[in-house]
Amino acid sequence: GSSQLPAPQHPKIRLYNAEQVLSWEPVALSNSTRPVVYQVQFKYTDSKWFTADIMSIGVNCTQITATECDFTAASPSAGFPMDFNVTLRLRAELGALHSAWVTMPWFQHYRNVTVGPPENIEVTPGEGSLIIRFSSPFDIADTSTAFFCYYVHYWEKGGIQQVKGPFRSNSISLDNLKPSRVYCLQVQAQLLWNKSNIFRVGHLSNISCYETMADASTELQQAAAHHHHHHHH
Repeated sequence: GSSQLPAPQHPKIRLYNAEQVLSWEPVALSNSTRPVVYQVQFKYTDSKWFTADIMSIGVNCTQITATECDFTAASPSAGFPMDFNVTLRLRAELGALHSAWVTMPWFQHYRNVTVGPPENIEVTPGEGSLIIRFSSPFDIADTSTAFFCYYVHYWEKGGIQQVKGPFRSNSISLDNLKPSRVYCLQVQAQLLWNKSNIFRVGHLSNISCYETMADASTELQQAAAHHHHHHHH
């Protein structure tokens, strides 16, 4: 019978950067000694349902006691293709009993993903400039389909925030800054998916602050003054 077991509650799909994880709350039975197990199935737009197992997707999510199925761990392809339309469903099982299926709303990774901040941010101060290098939030296999562009939010400490972008490059130079001043900045990625004209604005990186270098003429003046000062003693 289909509804002899309660169905798993509050299933959630996590799509963060490249992660694809389905999780749910455990079904608790007071009178059973055996653990409840779970089965996850998936389908694409016009396909039949497939059991999420090693053969079909590369991870085993059939008769599992865990309350999550991590499709990201699927190797070598790592989960569902990011432009596919994917529907997941889930049920609880105990011996010959099983619950009703719980079907999730369909998703397309590029359409629904939460984009994290750019990674490995390195900033090199120059004379009145800051050069910012970073890596993308996650790897995109086919950059003709989808790509990142980047924005830098920056401000002189205590001053008005400005935004520069969009840039396609992972190396951005902020020029025309004042020398010997502290500037703070945050970097942000935006994912563009060509097919549907969809873009996902990413999380900002943590604020970090840097002092620009003094320009050469100021340094010469300071050195000369310093040198002159010493002669008097």
